[in-house]
Amino acid sequence: MAARIRVRAQILGCRGCGLRESCSNPVPFSGHNPSPIVVVGEAPGQDEDARGEPFVGPAGRLLRAELDRVMGMEGWHKTIAYANTVCCFPHRTPTAQEVASCQTNLRDQLTLLEPSYVLVVGGVALSAFWPRLRIGEMAGRWWSESWMRGEEGGKKSWLFATVHPSAVLRAGGATSKIGRQFRGDLEVWASVVADAKRPGLEVDCVKCGRGDRLGRAEVWDRNIGACRKHATQAGMGGEGGGGTGGVSTAARRRAGGPSKANPSVTSPRGRGQSAIPGSLFG
Repeated sequence: MAARIRVRAQILGCRGCGLRESCSNPVPFSGHNPSPIVVVGEAPGQDEDARGEPFVGPAGRLLRAELDRVMGMEGWHKTIAYANTVCCFPHRTPTAQEVASCQTNLRDQLTLLEPSYVLVVGGVALSAFWPRLRIGEMAGRWWSESWMRGEEGGKKSWLFATVHPSAVLRAGGATSKIGRQFRGDLEVWASVVADAKRPGLEVDCVKCGRGDRLGRAEVWDRNIGACRKHATQAGMGGEGGGGTGGVSTAARRRAGGPSKANPSVTSPRGRGQSAIPGSLFG
């Protein structure tokens, strides 16, 4: 309870960027703590700003209804936790600088919540973890992070990206093309979460192999693959990679420097080696 109070007080008193001056209420996480499942959104909207609670506006109501649908249980959405990448209402799309300013708040919320699964909705939320990748490239994909459930023990959190429900509303709702993609992504996510499964390795290059399987991954970083040509462009480690980005880098730095990379995860696959590094799952 003390940690929950501390993190919420930290967010309510934050002056890391100028957004606090134009919002009514900073919006800390809501829901169970700890929570095995967390939804991470972009930033509060007008309704969230008024109530001080995430995902309570039109987009939030759509998301909660869809979560109940895919999990097959009315009210299921009340059993998990919700947080935002930026904690203050920006009256627009948050900037990269605002995302960076709020990363400590996001990191502290997620380490407090200790999720096994995280649903990341929207490009702004994605940028906190993968600054060089677009939501169109990552929607429907899983990746892993090893810092949310403690640095010791190797426990991983599994994250899944999809479009933001506000984009679904702007496109015309659940029957629009984006709406169908959103619903399909949530069904894929739920098929793993409902049975507490561990997702498989993403073996297609995130840059050139999405959808049509045009490329095959040779470099892996946190369960996401890229060909050698695009590893740096994707912001990946390993040979030809450009290092990991977002919250993970910040968490490792605050923990006392970069963690030792597992060669089986980040190194190119040699001839005759399995496409799935044996130590990837945890």
